[in-house]
Amino acid sequence: LPAPVPKNPYGIAKALQHDTVQFLRGKDYPVYQGIFGNIDAPWRAGETFVLNKIRHYLRTTTAAPDAPPLRLGTTQVYRDWLHVEDAVAGVFTLMTQGAPGDYLIASGKTQCLETVMMRLFETHGRPLVARGACYDDAATNKRWVETDAATHPDPDDFGKRTYIPAKLHALGWSPVKQVA
Repeated sequence: LPAPVPKNPYGIAKALQHDTVQFLRGKDYPVYQGIFGNIDAPWRAGETFVLNKIRHYLRTTTAAPDAPPLRLGTTQVYRDWLHVEDAVAGVFTLMTQGAPGDYLIASGKTQCLETVMMRLFETHGRPLVARGACYDDAATNKRWVETDAATHPDPDDFGKRTYIPAKLHALGWSPVKQVA
């Protein structure tokens, strides 16, 4: 089968990283490779990441009850989100206790974006109720979120995937922080 062609700078970087690891292994270098799920950090810069977009909206609309709804694509996407502190602990574990090889660094749990988004809103005192493609305040019926999967499709939709970090679990590591 031909190798997949990267479609964006992130994909190009991943392809280069993969080729570099293969080259080094061919030269008998001991290579540790961490293969990560989706890493989340509340302080991460940039609103292009969906959880950051939601957090930014919540921060900027706290004192603005007349704010327009947050516009998102589909909330029915599933990801294996891992808190950055758990990711760092996983890397530390594999580097200090593991043997060279490939390690999945992930939570081992697939979560729906809708669930994570609703948890974020609830932690900001705005419990949501789903109404079709919209999410309204459970108490006031204020519309906080509108979704449109047709105009904002998930560009990386690859279905439900759960990454099981078995090699790290065998070393005694497991995630402790909850995303959102």
